Amino acid sequence: MSANNVEMINRLRTAAGYQRQAVRALFPESMGNHIEVIENEISAMIMESLMGVVAECTKTSLSEETCSKKTGSDKVRKLDID
Repeated sequence: MSANNVEMINRLRTAAGYQRQAVRALFPESMGNHIEVIENEISAMIMESLMGVVAECTKTSLSEETCSKKTGSDKVRKLDID
């Protein structure tokens, strides 16, 4: 990974941290625990979804064509440029 990519990733992480603080600032401190539980549940849901897609695409019985259909990566259309 190049230095520019590492720097950009670090900036995105910093921005995400500020974003999280901004959302938390909108609610009373007493709701902090509730927000943390919601964050953890959303993270778990995303990870479960990703693991499901990866598991289906790594099955030996599935072809590459089937995996690309499930992930939506086969949506390409031809454009004529004059």
